[in-house]
Parts: sequence; structure tokens; C-alpha cells
Amino acid sequence: MKTFLIAEKDRQRIARFVDVFVSTTASVAVGVPDDMRVGVANSGGWATWKPVSSRISEPQLEALEAQIHMAFPPLFKALLLDRCLLMTDFVVRLPRTPSDAPLRELRRSLRLVEDDSYFSTHGYLPFGDDSNDAGPVCFDTTRRLPDGDCPIVVVDHERIGEPGYAGTVEWPSFAALIDEIEEELKAYHEGRLA
Repeated sequence: MKTFLIAEKDRQRIARFVDVFVSTTASVAVGVPDDMRVGVANSGGWATWKPVSSRISEPQLEALEAQIHMAFPPLFKALLLDRCLLMTDFVVRLPRTPSDAPLRELRRSLRLVEDDSYFSTHGYLPFGDDSNDAGPVCFDTTRRLPDGDCPIVVVDHERIGEPGYAGTVEWPSFAALIDEIEEELKAYHEGRLA
């Protein structure tokens, strides 16, 4: 899919990240869509999967941004537009994008903006979850970087009601998060991490 809103450097960066992810992890999941499945699922429903071209379009992302009145960072858009992926549980749980419902998990995260004024008040755009189940992982859209990227804030769902609580900035940008995930994938694959 040709992407006009995404800079070539962002498309290349995400393509490299996805290539590392696919080449260094076991690609098995439950409920794999037919076009992503390799072979037959076992009796537990687990099957090997392969990434396929994204089913998400730029107009779909633009409509989603208009609905929530916030824009995703360009590098995150590049991820959504690259390939359909499963088993995206890293230091954060990025939204899985199965070919039969590629925006389902992201829409679930975005419902927080509509359901809880905390997120819109702070300019937080939820896009995933903390891997330790602390709560949602969000783009801080009030502190955009010159390239459109945003700091990543983890919001502890048990502390949202505390006066003055604004979550914790865990990464200075989505690019920094992707860099960390990629380095951990490589290190684990090379035996540098147990």
C-alpha cells in the first residue's frame, strides 16, 4: 500500500522493526485469520502465523483521528500501515492488527478517550497497555516533538482519581520505545538476555 502521509524514513524504520520482530520471535497465536495462518491450527486453536500487508488505509486513520480529535505520531501510523501483526506483547502490548479486524484492539484502547475525561484532559492518546497490567500506554499529544512523535506515558488505572496524578513518562518518544523493543528482541534472540 502506498502511503502518502508517512515519511519514507518512518516507513523504512518500521519495516526494519517488523522484520526484526518476525525473524526473532516464534510466530504462533490463537485465532489466526485464514490469510495469516500457515498450516493448520492445533487442537487448542494455536497456529503459526505470517504477517500480511496491512488492511488499514490512510483514510481510515484520518477518520479515526477526526473522531478522537487527536493525531497519532507518524511512526505509529507507519506501524499500522505496514503489516498485519499478532502477538505484539513486548515491554508494552502494542495493538495486534489481525487482517480480519485490524483496528479492533486500537479502537478498544481509544474508547478510554470517550469514556474517561482524564485522557482527553491530559491530551493522552491511549494505544496499548503496560505489559505489567499497570494500565494504558498513551501518547502525550501535548508535548509533541518537532517530527510529530510524542512522549509515551504509562497511566496506572488505580491512580487516575488521585489529585495531580499525570502518569509516568516511560519513553521520550515512540521511536525510543521501538528502539528498546528491537534491541531486546535482538538481545534475546542472540542469547544476551535470559
